[in-house]
Amino acid sequence: MAQEWHWLDDAILNLAEHEDLDAGLSHTLNGYPGFAAYMVEFRVGAFDGADYIVCEDADEAERLAVAQVEQDLEEAPEMFNQDWLMGHFTISKTDIRMIAGENANNYVEDLDDERAIEEANMEDSLDPYQQDLDDAEEALLNVDDDDDDELDRLEAARDAAEEALDAASSSLGDDARESIASDYAENMESELSSDPLAYFRATYGWSARDVLEQNIGSLNTAAAAQDAVDTDGVGHFLSGYDGNQIDLDDGSVAFRTN
Repeated sequence: MAQEWHWLDDAILNLAEHEDLDAGLSHTLNGYPGFAAYMVEFRVGAFDGADYIVCEDADEAERLAVAQVEQDLEEAPEMFNQDWLMGHFTISKTDIRMIAGENANNYVEDLDDERAIEEANMEDSLDPYQQDLDDAEEALLNVDDDDDDELDRLEAARDAAEEALDAASSSLGDDARESIASDYAENMESELSSDPLAYFRATYGWSARDVLEQNIGSLNTAAAAQDAVDTDGVGHFLSGYDGNQIDLDDGSVAFRTN
């Protein structure tokens, strides 16, 4: 019983003629599951060979290229231009708020009252308390050392003013940290919303792969793969030899790989 003729048979004959090769010295190395595509080798000389990916048509070749790029994006996103990749990275508003809030809280935890009040530009709020303490200390400097009752009264007043300043500083420090955290989170949310990967790269030196390994955001690999193929062409990804697509007379297409 004769073997059924397959589209690949015509493709091999046409490819051999196009490339000036001997179709009789060709053999199929393997197919690509789920695609009408095969790797075909032509023997050239005693030891050399020329390998080609042969696809039934241009649409099938594009589908195969997109699938290969998508696999590369999933396995090694760092291979691709990171600036381009940013256009296909997304992070939810919920994640942005959570990340910004956590980072803001971590930042203000390291601020003592004095530094927080200064950073929040709230020092003027303590001026009345500082003035009361200064007045109390000045009064002590001018008191008659022999007047024990007055000395006790002024020392008590000084201590009270000092306690009031400490309490005000503590309360104001909390307000300052809250204000700083709010501004910090708001600024970080803005940065993350406009260019998330740029933020992580600038702040932590992370690549897209590093960000994804932290379970932050997601990469739309399907859209990125299609964009890459649309931009660079099918041959760029299927032909490791010269990046060219060979259009054959039977409608099939081929790509030399070595």
